[in-house]
Amino acid sequence: MTLDMTGNELRIEPYSMKSLGNLIHLDLSNNSINFLANTLISLTKLKVLTMDNNKLTNIDFRRLPEELTDLSLRHNFITTIHYVPQSARNLRRIDLSGNMLDFISGSGSVNMLPPGLKQVDLSNNRIAFIQEGSLAHMEKLALLDLKGNQLTELKEGSVLGPKTRLRLFLEGNPFQCHCGLRWLLHAKEKTSPVVLDLPTLSCSMLLDENQRVNLTVADQLNQLICKYESNAQNIVVCEKLRLDLLAELPESVTELRIDSAHWKQWNIGKLKVCAVFSR
Repeated sequence: MTLDMTGNELRIEPYSMKSLGNLIHLDLSNNSINFLANTLISLTKLKVLTMDNNKLTNIDFRRLPEELTDLSLRHNFITTIHYVPQSARNLRRIDLSGNMLDFISGSGSVNMLPPGLKQVDLSNNRIAFIQEGSLAHMEKLALLDLKGNQLTELKEGSVLGPKTRLRLFLEGNPFQCHCGLRWLLHAKEKTSPVVLDLPTLSCSMLLDENQRVNLTVADQLNQLICKYESNAQNIVVCEKLRLDLLAELPESVTELRIDSAHWKQWNIGKLKVCAVFSR
């Protein structure tokens, strides 16, 4: 049995649904529901629940029917999901795209994903951090969509756990050209996750964050570098530099940019006296 209640300006799940024990598919999309009550728990045969385009801000899996296998919550305002063991035991597919999640956890009960999931769509959220071990309990996970989030780096340990080779989508994240991304291009094991949209990924240069390059190209040019212990970039930009004062440049300089220097008065050979060129 299927029930479509889309676009009815509902603010809460109708209490009358508790009597629909044979309901298998329920669509509550395009309403104004802002929280989950306990009404849905009584729908013991419900397999598919769609609540796209509502006003939900958090999800407690304990308020969902035990037999639920497919859950779509696209384009809500969800910042938090609550998971406790034994809840959502049969859930296999979840779509949380277009929400406001900012991290995924591998422990506790907040923003931790249920273990039985096979497909997870987290695209177009605000995820900036995925804790290492976040997928360690998700042995069945086969597909994870992380497109359009705020990830600047992604450690391999954050997406290890599934027994089958996990397929990832990562396009549209503001990655930095960091050596920690090399695993995306050079799989160490046959079971390492595979990035399906790898050719489209780009990263910003560590020494010039305004410059973005294709991730594969950055690797070929040896631009996937590890960050310094200090965030100082050691770049000196000089305008109308007096070349007789080159010796005053600090030895820590790694990049020197000279604009409008007095070359006619001071020969370019003067640069060799600078300590930064003699190392």
